[in-house]
Amino acid sequence: MEHICGKDDHPHHNTSRNKQNALCNGRSIWDVVKQSDDFKTTQQQPDDLVPENIQFSYIQESKPRFVVLLENSDNLHEQLFAIPFALRRFYYDLPARSKLALYTYNSEVAEALPYKELSAEVRSDLGTFVDFGSPAKSICTSCGLAKAAQFDEQRKLKRRKKAENESLNRIELPSKVSKFAPCVKANRHFGMRKLRFPPFELDCGSADLDAAQF
Repeated sequence: MEHICGKDDHPHHNTSRNKQNALCNGRSIWDVVKQSDDFKTTQQQPDDLVPENIQFSYIQESKPRFVVLLENSDNLHEQLFAIPFALRRFYYDLPARSKLALYTYNSEVAEALPYKELSAEVRSDLGTFVDFGSPAKSICTSCGLAKAAQFDEQRKLKRRKKAENESLNRIELPSKVSKFAPCVKANRHFGMRKLRFPPFELDCGSADLDAAQF
């Protein structure tokens, strides 16, 4: 702040007809500030203090996810041409490697676009996915928000389960099956890439291992 009314170099006119004088009984801004508890208990800094350089760290997930919930009603039919331009601008303003999902709603919610990573090609192909032809009387915005959130949670759960399944890329076998050594390859029934034989581990070769052999 370069100056404040009420100090010596910027005097306050307590007779002027303004809101400050009316609400503060003619007191200047500086007089009001000096009487505040916060100002009284705060240690005053010298006027010639040089501020330190401030550094900000922006933290953002590597693949941020965005959800667009778009009302599909005849209320928006007059904006049929404006909305696509606004959406396209939004698509292109999203950070690199973003993922986008789009839901439309009236009395029901529909998934118009499942989560997709926004490459340049995907961004250029995105549209509005609606015709704005549904009667406005059937619109339920709160239902749309709740259902879209439910869809999003279900997708998160599926993705979490998939990640857990993919993390199971090994299987422990007892030493009695060492006859299959030195190397075997689990079939698709196990969904695994490596087998471990105590006390060593080998990469799988071309042989197949049937679940019935266990």
